[in-house]
Amino acid sequence: MDQCGKGAEALIHKDVERIIVTRPVLQADEDLGFLPGDIAEKFAPYFRPVYDVLLKRLGASFMQYCLRPEIGKVEIAPFAYMRGRTFENAVVILDEAQNVTAAQMKNVFDAIRRKCHGHCQWRYYAMRPAARRAFRIERCVGTL
Repeated sequence: MDQCGKGAEALIHKDVERIIVTRPVLQADEDLGFLPGDIAEKFAPYFRPVYDVLLKRLGASFMQYCLRPEIGKVEIAPFAYMRGRTFENAVVILDEAQNVTAAQMKNVFDAIRRKCHGHCQWRYYAMRPAARRAFRIERCVGTL
């Protein structure tokens, strides 16, 4: 979760305007069943590990402010909804990257690469060896 902390620091220092947190939605053997609410509310149980780190770095009141939809400083989004998005001056944190296939990763990175405005960085950790080979990953940081 160190990258979450770095994203929070970048937001605090106004190096970026917002943080987008995404992860694939995978359940363990237990099924959560129907969850009421909008996408953010449905995704909240999966977001909790990242939320805890950001909460520690940003503080409770600033975190609640950042999560307000009209403010949009911190956005949570399922990985399935990342294609076609445009990111300006943002940190995108992909949690649980090891659960994403190489094809899924390629689709999202290609979309981000085409729609990224300004300086963008992406970071990935704990990817499956096959996914790393598919991207010919030499290092853990790339600039788009």
